[in-house]
Amino acid sequence: MTLGEFIRAAAGLKELKRAGWAEKLSMSDGESVADHSFGAAITAMILSDAMGIDSERAVKMALLHDIAESEIGDITPDSMPHDKKEKLEAEAFLRIASMLPEEMRAEYVSIWDEFCAGETPEARIVAQADKLDMALQAVTYERAGRASRAGASMFVDAASASIKDKTAGALLADITSHRKSGNGADGRENRASTV
Repeated sequence: MTLGEFIRAAAGLKELKRAGWAEKLSMSDGESVADHSFGAAITAMILSDAMGIDSERAVKMALLHDIAESEIGDITPDSMPHDKKEKLEAEAFLRIASMLPEEMRAEYVSIWDEFCAGETPEARIVAQADKLDMALQAVTYERAGRASRAGASMFVDAASASIKDKTAGALLADITSHRKSGNGADGRENRASTV
């Protein structure tokens, strides 16, 4: 067991493209899972600090939440039954975490389990940060002309349905505020086609 093996597994996320952009928008050069994990971690940090909850734990949780994908790939919700996906992710996470020294492994497995259970304020805010980052990326692709309004809306609407916290909801409203009128960032109608 070495720290290097764990770092190499995590680094594999830099090369793994997020599957949702490819499947829903036919985008072959979308963001990587590592790009998304960074965005989710920053969002979790901001939200947890704003809400006065344990931001260190939230950031660790956000950075760990997709680690299993380095082994099993990015599986979209429509690809397989939820319980099967959860089982694959849990098994992969435990294999990857087994590379760590015992004390560190125990902490990371505890954080992973907490995220999966979704019962603590940190777990709930990280789940919402995950969706907020997805919405932000969709809006970014829309503004850049890489996604149509309808294509971006699939992701924004999915995020909106998952956001329960008032602070996270306000952040989603801020991220998507330019879309209300149907105008792009420059004030003209966004006529971008799906890539």
